[in-house]
Amino acid sequence: MAAPVYVAGQILSFADCDKWFTGLYAYKGADTGRTSTTSSADPDLAVTADANATYHVSGRLFWKTTATGVHFKWWAWTIPSGTAAGLYHAHYTGSGGGAVNNGVGEADQWTDASHFAGTPTGGVAGDFQVIAIEGTLATGGSSGTFALNWSADGAATITLMARSFLHLTRMG
Repeated sequence: MAAPVYVAGQILSFADCDKWFTGLYAYKGADTGRTSTTSSADPDLAVTADANATYHVSGRLFWKTTATGVHFKWWAWTIPSGTAAGLYHAHYTGSGGGAVNNGVGEADQWTDASHFAGTPTGGVAGDFQVIAIEGTLATGGSSGTFALNWSADGAATITLMARSFLHLTRMG
C-alpha cells in the first residue's frame, strides 16, 4: 500500500496522523526482570501492526545482569500471521565479549532463532548494556502483534530496563 497523497487544505484524520506521521511506539516505563531461560514476549515492547503495511523498525534494548557470563537472549520475534521474515540489523556486545555488528555480510530475520548479547570483556555485573535494532517489517494480509521475545541465559536475573523502546514508522 502506497502512502496517501494529501492536498492543500485537506483536514487530516487522527488515524492518518497517528499512522503516517508519528508511527507506532512501544516504551518500557519500568524495569522487567527475568530469571527464566524460557522465552516470552515482553509486556511492554509490543505494538499492533496493520495488515499489508511496510514499516521501518528501530529500537534500543537496555539491559543488565546480576552476574557476569549470563547473557540476554532474544528469540524469534512475534510477528503478525502471514508476515514475511523481513530483515533487521543488530549491533551489540556478543556472548564472547566482543562487538557484534550483524548486517556486515549478513542480516537477521525477525523469525531467526536465538541471539545472545553479553557483557564486554572485563564488564561488571550491574553495568547496563545496549542492543541497537534497525530493520524493515512487511506485514501480510493480517494485522497483529509485533513483539520482542526474550529470556535470561543462565542462573541470574536479566533486567530489560525502563526507557527501552521500539518505534515503527509506516513506509507503505
